[in-house]
Amino acid sequence: MQPQVDLSDLGEGGVSRRHALIVREDGLVHLEDLGSSNGIFVNGVQLQPGLQRTLQDQDEVRFGSLRFQYRQVR
Repeated sequence: MQPQVDLSDLGEGGVSRRHALIVREDGLVHLEDLGSSNGIFVNGVQLQPGLQRTLQDQDEVRFGSLRFQYRQVR
């Protein structure tokens, strides 16, 4: 399966091709670690693989060494 979001232009940064699942449902955005080697962190707390976390506006998300801030669009 091809990733729908390709981060390779940003450098490897410890991000695998199947690192995370991001789902938007009923106005909420959920994030799930798909068993990545370098983990996913939200506000410094590592997600447990297989469990979804609902993102809040301005959460800091880290995939490997790639960091970004989630901004909710209204």
